Amino acid sequence: LTYSGSAIPHLGPQLVLAMGVCFLAEFLYQVYDDQFLFKAPTAFSVIGVLLSFLIVFKTQTAYNQFWQATTHVDGILQTTRAVAISVMTTFKDQPEAGKEARRIVRLLTLHFFVIIEFFQRTGMNTTTDPKIQDRLRGDIRFLTGPYEFQTLYPEEEHMPSGSCSGNRCANPTTVLFWIQKCVSKVHDLGLCTAPMQATLQNYGATLMNHFWALNKIDKTQFPLPYAQIVKLLTMFYVYTLPLRIIDETGLPGTIIVTLLVTVGFYGLDEVAEVLESPLGCDPNDIDLRRYGRRLVYDLGMIYESRDVQLDTVFADEDSFDLAPLLETYKSRKQLG
Repeated sequence: LTYSGSAIPHLGPQLVLAMGVCFLAEFLYQVYDDQFLFKAPTAFSVIGVLLSFLIVFKTQTAYNQFWQATTHVDGILQTTRAVAISVMTTFKDQPEAGKEARRIVRLLTLHFFVIIEFFQRTGMNTTTDPKIQDRLRGDIRFLTGPYEFQTLYPEEEHMPSGSCSGNRCANPTTVLFWIQKCVSKVHDLGLCTAPMQATLQNYGATLMNHFWALNKIDKTQFPLPYAQIVKLLTMFYVYTLPLRIIDETGLPGTIIVTLLVTVGFYGLDEVAEVLESPLGCDPNDIDLRRYGRRLVYDLGMIYESRDVQLDTVFADEDSFDLAPLLETYKSRKQLG
């Protein structure tokens, strides 16, 4: 239960306080018998049902945000791959086109790593670890020249590390603008058709839409009044529970029931708070840098395969026959 990313370690204070209330309830029951007990089971049942709906709604909303964030991250990754494939397969085989194609693939990689730094240096889950900050900035420094780096981080001529920089992050839109400039240049040189230029511009707009949707998810927190109501109702319900059940369950049963209820209500509330900001460096956040590693591999593969010579499996029209594949399905059905 204490592995990395578990919500249980974050519930220590609440569990300790719940245990204390259980012993307090046992002491009061021994001294005053049942005179201090709350005798309104229907009222507390209504509060419990209300609190359950509030917490489930909060958790479900946070999970939806997490799921939408993963969808937009996948959209950025797949659109980036599509741009790289289009560039490497449709630009004419000319030195100038090849130069711009390499630049575009590099800028696509840069764009994703700028996005990584943007989300890990802004919002609720911003990292404060200097090593992580330096690593994020080092990735970007590797992919940029002096002019590009200074444009992304103004007033920093000596390219400082992330932890020493006055700029927390760069603007990914700047990199998209550079990519579109490269595409326009290739088109103006006659090395790219107008329909392909329009397609690549649409890809750029798609990347921008995914980024700003992610930013909205990352920066939009649950409304404070709603969160306050959930916290207050949870405190009241959980910490009065021992005073209502001590006469029925005794001290051992009261401790067990109260701890389970504490884990249930406070645990779901903690899960909701973790999921509503899914783009930081916490164990349960989306690991953008891990996705970046696979993206770098794929972009490198796309570029290195630009002149690949494919095999000729079916030499002519008469030899083209996919029926043997269908026979394998029949044999599998017989085996099954």
